[in-house]
Amino acid sequence: MDVKGKEILVVGCGVTGISTARFLAESKAKVTLTDYKSKLDLRHLLEPLEKYDIKYDLGTYIQKRFNDSDLIVVSPGVPFDLEPLEIAINKGVPVISEIELASRFIRKPIIAIAGTNGKTTTSELVAKMIENDGDKVFLGGNIGKPLVDYLIEKPKVKHIVCEISSYQLEACKTFRPQVAALLNVTPDHLDRHGTFEEYVAVKGLVFENQTQDDVAVLNYDDRVVKDLGLHIQSEALFFSKYPFEGEGIHYEDMKLMFHSKKFGKKQLELQNMKLKGIHNLENIMAASSIAFSLGVSKKAVQKTIDEFKGLEHRFEFVARKNRVNFFNDSKGTNIDSIAKILQNFSRPVILIAGGREKGGDYSVLKDIIHQKVKMLILMGEAKEKLNRVLGDYTETFVVGTLEEAVLYAYQKSRFDDNIVFCPGCSSHDMYTNYAERGEAFKKLVFNL
Repeated sequence: MDVKGKEILVVGCGVTGISTARFLAESKAKVTLTDYKSKLDLRHLLEPLEKYDIKYDLGTYIQKRFNDSDLIVVSPGVPFDLEPLEIAINKGVPVISEIELASRFIRKPIIAIAGTNGKTTTSELVAKMIENDGDKVFLGGNIGKPLVDYLIEKPKVKHIVCEISSYQLEACKTFRPQVAALLNVTPDHLDRHGTFEEYVAVKGLVFENQTQDDVAVLNYDDRVVKDLGLHIQSEALFFSKYPFEGEGIHYEDMKLMFHSKKFGKKQLELQNMKLKGIHNLENIMAASSIAFSLGVSKKAVQKTIDEFKGLEHRFEFVARKNRVNFFNDSKGTNIDSIAKILQNFSRPVILIAGGREKGGDYSVLKDIIHQKVKMLILMGEAKEKLNRVLGDYTETFVVGTLEEAVLYAYQKSRFDDNIVFCPGCSSHDMYTNYAERGEAFKKLVFNL
């Protein structure tokens, strides 16, 4: 892709937008960076770009700039129904994501990991498996470091592992990963994608440009994902909690059994596995399949399973206070994340949930709330809706802040209770991101 001398508009001044603008400026493109926020609000983010010849449209969107661009690169948080973007698209201006842009310059094979839940843990697992085999890896995408940073930093690595969200896939045209994994698909981001069917279609784009030389890793137990596997060109490896016909990996008596004509047979032990939770068993199966398809040794994969302790803010044990256990799952930002974490407790829990809803049907949680939750404490913008839908299925309280929620949960708890913070909503009504929200929760627990 030739960008030299082209008028390129980068929409969004977050971490991704800043890196994209920097890469394009270094590639001799004529770059304009635009955002609805003012220059004063963005001054700290813009500092790395001071040495580059970049134009800025800040605090407003200028339609003429959108219309006259040779190319528009959108950041993940920018919706496609943004009016100036829609008008430009209708005029024929090409619009792509940062993932698509980076992939057109990257010559190394990319491993892309998509799904509603588990993307970050699986991406980290794959990267660690590769490192434990003695090779270097670049880990980026939705996980925090933009994929385009690989082009800026130029690290000497063997593999590129990319966590990819539906927001990033939405604006991909030619993106072709050597290995693409789809972990699961449950309703999420319907405020952005409109319908579940459209959300599924966007997730399926991760396989769109693969050929028979590529590999797809799919969840056999997820009906939507399994069905998508019927329509792909690449070689399919499935993972399941149960034995199945076909190639891939399954769980059996504290072991993982991997079988593939192309990649051989392997057996992995789970006795020393540090990660807890059924969902993490699925993440390990997916990561192991990806690693074996890349030629990573069984020894390196087993070492990772034995040693990997999990991620901050994802089913994270925080503390035990007066025989009460606290768990932080601030990264649980959708409905399915609540269902998944509750499956891991045999005793009823005190659940703290709420935030900014992203669309979806909370009523699917009625049964598991009734079975697993002794008390539900709700906060954030979605608290009244959650109360209307779920409040009749357990003792429920509505509070104003996270601090009130933690204090009330602690006051109402008894010996050996589990207090679980899994919002099931985004953080943007009260916090910058899930990490800031999770840190706030942990600080409140430590200060009890």
